[in-house]
Amino acid sequence: VDGKNLLWRNADAFSELTAHVDGEELRTGGMYGFVAGLLRIRSKYRAPIIVAWEGTDNFRMKLWPDYKRKRVEDATPAQKELSLEVMASEFRLNELLSHAGVRQYYGVECEADDVIATLATTLRRKGCEVTIYTGDSDLRQLVGPGVTIASPAARSGGDVIYDFQAVV
Repeated sequence: VDGKNLLWRNADAFSELTAHVDGEELRTGGMYGFVAGLLRIRSKYRAPIIVAWEGTDNFRMKLWPDYKRKRVEDATPAQKELSLEVMASEFRLNELLSHAGVRQYYGVECEADDVIATLATTLRRKGCEVTIYTGDSDLRQLVGPGVTIASPAARSGGDVIYDFQAVV
């Protein structure tokens, strides 16, 4: 599961959900949708779940300091607020998922995409069938024998499955 992708989608989709904790109102939509999504994924695909997260000090930023800078500079105040919410939610989710026994892998100087590619390649070499759950179309380059993408469909509530033929 592409952790950040699933969290962002749900933070936006369920942005109105909040909880009062210690006198503070916390936006909980991203976490709610993420956990609900994991439960649905687990039920539908009946396989162990691994969540991949972004790392810090992305090597791409060292190679090209402007990498994703425009995305940050052009963000509206609402987008910046949502970004802060997602960061706080990710921290809480990491802890929750750890307690629930969900395996999580974190990028070291790389993005979740790199972690997912490494995991998919390693698992395929071990003979496992791999389904990557993400809405990020960049990851479709990993599709091949034994590797498919399940992408959440925005309106239908189902998933779009990308096998080799669908990607071609």
